Amino acid sequence: QQASMIFVCSFFLPNLLNEEDTRMREIVDKHFPDNWVIPIYQGYLVDLTQYWGQFPSSKKALNNNVNEVIVSKTAISYQ
Repeated sequence: QQASMIFVCSFFLPNLLNEEDTRMREIVDKHFPDNWVIPIYQGYLVDLTQYWGQFPSSKKALNNNVNEVIVSKTAISYQ
């Protein structure tokens, strides 16, 4: 729930998404380490790689957590 709120609130802080590399890295590491598709409201799902992919800082922060090794480990843990 907290991750969903952060996602929605982040769009009201464009500077955060565009220029705050360190802060975005901290947010992604804490709230989105292995969940890149999140529910936001009544079953609506959001893929962070698509929505945040257009913003430089958020894209850079997500790319640190969405790589082949981490995705493989996450997939194995759900089997």
